[in-house]
Amino acid sequence: MPDQVFTAGQILTASQVTALQNNAPSFIGQYAMSGGVITVDNAFTSTFTNYLIVGSGLVASASVDLYAQFRYAGPTTQSASYYQGLGGINYLGSASTALGGNNAAAFNLGNITTAGPQKGFNMMVIQTNANAAITVSTWDSTNGAFYSGAGYVNQSRTYTGIVFSTSSGTITAGNIRVYGLRQS
Repeated sequence: MPDQVFTAGQILTASQVTALQNNAPSFIGQYAMSGGVITVDNAFTSTFTNYLIVGSGLVASASVDLYAQFRYAGPTTQSASYYQGLGGINYLGSASTALGGNNAAAFNLGNITTAGPQKGFNMMVIQTNANAAITVSTWDSTNGAFYSGAGYVNQSRTYTGIVFSTSSGTITAGNIRVYGLRQS
């Protein structure tokens, strides 16, 4: 159904409501920290090919980098073939960071700190038959740092989930919400 403009007081037909529901993001689940990581298993299915992942309130046991790795065939973690480019800058414009990955073991989403619920991110996951790709924007309010970029995993698999961990130490708080995006 093409985009429509509705006016106040207009009564919607059943087909208009259905079209709106079918094009809305579909909430798949919320996942909390457990054992120092946040694991999202069996969330990626054949129902959707695109996903929105929102992380909020993430805190670590030390000031370290936050990593993301895809999962497949149940609980198997993809541990190689990640390629990415993320650029970051603080709100003063006085410090910038480039995070690159060339056949890395994971996507690096930037620094996560120990002070308060400070780290958050929005990630789009796009699955194809050849590989999976991401676009991501992250922020760290403790350091006033913002990162943005994209990447892909160069491994032909059907991915079913994703795990978030740190370069050392553990995630001590935070949650991840996953939404499936229908193709119109």
